[in-house]
Amino acid sequence: MSIFVPESFHDSCLFWSEYPLNIIDKALYGRRLHGYRRRLLIIAPTALAQDPANVRIPIIDISDALAITSCDIRNTKDLREWLGDTYEQNPINPAKWTGKLVSKKDPRARFVFLVNSRDSKRLDLRLEDLVCLGSYHQVMPDYMDFLSVYGVRGSGKVAAGLRFTGFRSRLVCSEPLPGHVIVDIGRSGRRLELCYNLKSAVRMVDMPLEPEVKIDQPQELGFSIQQAAVYHRFDLKLYRSFWMMTDPGSDLRDTISHLLRNELQPSEVFLSNDDSDLSNALRFNLDIHLALVEWATEEWKWYVDRLEDRVEAITAATKVQPGHSGRPPPIHRDSMYRIQPYEDLLNQVIMILESNLEVFSSLTSFYHDVAMNKDLEDEEHATLPSVISSFSASVQEYANDTRLRIAHVRDIVKGIADWKFIVSQTIQTNANDKAEILNNTILELTERSHNEAIAMRIVTVVTLLYLPPTFVSTFFSTDIIRYQGDGGVMLESFSALAIQRWLQVSLPLMLFTCLGAWLWYSWEFRRRVRKRNAAIISRD
Repeated sequence: MSIFVPESFHDSCLFWSEYPLNIIDKALYGRRLHGYRRRLLIIAPTALAQDPANVRIPIIDISDALAITSCDIRNTKDLREWLGDTYEQNPINPAKWTGKLVSKKDPRARFVFLVNSRDSKRLDLRLEDLVCLGSYHQVMPDYMDFLSVYGVRGSGKVAAGLRFTGFRSRLVCSEPLPGHVIVDIGRSGRRLELCYNLKSAVRMVDMPLEPEVKIDQPQELGFSIQQAAVYHRFDLKLYRSFWMMTDPGSDLRDTISHLLRNELQPSEVFLSNDDSDLSNALRFNLDIHLALVEWATEEWKWYVDRLEDRVEAITAATKVQPGHSGRPPPIHRDSMYRIQPYEDLLNQVIMILESNLEVFSSLTSFYHDVAMNKDLEDEEHATLPSVISSFSASVQEYANDTRLRIAHVRDIVKGIADWKFIVSQTIQTNANDKAEILNNTILELTERSHNEAIAMRIVTVVTLLYLPPTFVSTFFSTDIIRYQGDGGVMLESFSALAIQRWLQVSLPLMLFTCLGAWLWYSWEFRRRVRKRNAAIISRD
């Protein structure tokens, strides 16, 4: 089968390694293409696999016969063959090329999943694989910016990645560029394209439904915050679609596979006798969008409930129950620090849910604009509004649930703020009470010291007055110096033994007296310290 390929598309596929500089819509993006290329090369070392052994690209194709084919591509050569690019140099004569750049018709629907294993932050494909896919399917260069959040290092950069939200779209209903019109492979050029990202709380596989509450380990909640970047193109005339999704942990691949084998079986969707081919194809793709919206909303309730349980475990110990009398329960000084990580996580939940809401709104607005576009053909004007209206109503239900979830989280955050205010006031009150007790104690000690100082001054003065005569009287009353009269004559005698005995008795008595005074002072000082500490503790 000979396939006619426009020259611009042929050149784009031939120089696929230069994506996005090689896309057909060069004039539309202009110099911005160089910015996209530069950012792609910057993020490639951290966001994309570097080891060829780590490459894994799951693909699901739905053929014209409505058969589902799945495979895991492991290298660039196999990827090009899967797409239908067999063009390569002749190994015998390198100057000649063999094969064809385009040898296969696009399937009715193709899903490409850019997975990253849970133990790795990189996407499991190399730069060569990404630019090959981007060139063959002419993926919007805007999608490259959505890949920049992968492979980031450090908690601050991870948080910044979660703050990134975007929605890009394009609708071509008339006068498509000739390079996009490749009817032989199923491309009419009349198409809609969009890319966006959604974030979800994903439950860990090995985490029980009701894990033990560990309030000091906020990282062990049993959930991880994952985000999916989605690119979608739908041909308005030939009804073929292409999906590319970053798939954290292969959750989306499992979800899509389950849908295609159950609720969205192609044999039932595309062969419905009640609707036109356009209606069936569009409804199928809108249901994929709806599955992504559901993925972004279904687990947040359990994640928020788990955060609320942790917050309740911290705050319950300090709450006064109704009917309680007496002093309030003691407040641990580290309670404020223990609850802060959970308050940060709850604020992060609000930010993420609000960003999801913005994407939901942009998604429904885009399809509403598609239905109202004046360049649509008569069949499209008759078919699109009803299908899109049903889709918008379904998305609105998820949006309402998300708004209620945001209100719930805001109430929890407000409760934390109120609790922190009460705790801070209680801690401040306790500190003031302790300061008051300490001040009263200091005043008491100061007054007592003042009184004792007055008494000591009096004693000192009296002692100074009596000490000389007392010493003289005591000294002369001993037998050290004796005055005796003999015939009217006073005789004086001195005894060295007497003064030796006096010193032997006086000095030890002085030592024991000083030691007893020091022991009495130490006991009294410790008694006062214990009394003051007991008074402070009783006020806590």
